[in-house]
Amino acid sequence: MNQLPPYSHTVSMSSLPLNVSAQSADNVMDSLQSSITLPFQQLFFPHGFPVFVKSNDPAVIKAAEVSWSGFKQRFEVPPLEVRFVISEFTSRRPPVPVFRAQSNLMTMVADARNFACCDLAAGFGFAYLTK
Repeated sequence: MNQLPPYSHTVSMSSLPLNVSAQSADNVMDSLQSSITLPFQQLFFPHGFPVFVKSNDPAVIKAAEVSWSGFKQRFEVPPLEVRFVISEFTSRRPPVPVFRAQSNLMTMVADARNFACCDLAAGFGFAYLTK
């Protein structure tokens, strides 16, 4: 059986155009958007379970407060962590999401700008959504 050569792909700062700002360079380096700052964070207890919600948009925390502020902690378990990245892109209402799961992973996909993924075993999930 033929073996493939090792995959090697790097982006160096010297490969970026000279007129790219440091902020833009950071965006190029983080094409997966895994380092987006999520300054709005709060712990909630829906149905008594701890859930740590993080987002780049205060409206997410406000919605969680409206939904879950009446619940008190009832279970001493590690909190789930759910992250929401809200883009400034506005569009018409996205289509109804499609849900899929395999093993401990679950996805919810409406379109390229509105989707979520959860690791049910790790108690972690994230969503990218439009306003």
